[in-house]
Amino acid sequence: LRGHPDVDEVIIYPRNKSEVIIPTNFDGNYEMVLAEAAHNDPIAQLFWHLDNQYIGTTNGVHELTLNITPGPHTLSILDENGNIDKIKFVGH
Repeated sequence: LRGHPDVDEVIIYPRNKSEVIIPTNFDGNYEMVLAEAAHNDPIAQLFWHLDNQYIGTTNGVHELTLNITPGPHTLSILDENGNIDKIKFVGH
């Protein structure tokens, strides 16, 4: 779907094939990473999946925190019309 002018939604962050630094707090525990997507329809619902597990739904502002660990991950979003965008990234 990437690069097609008729794509309804797209994952903005993290970027496909990117390396994501996972922040740590003062105790050394991993913090959440903020993911962001956009959709052509301002009232669209997006359904988010991390590593093939459903993690949440967004409406309007499409931002969701990800609880990731170091290593490879797959993030996908699906809209109510069945359109999907999927990216792969590595957490560090």
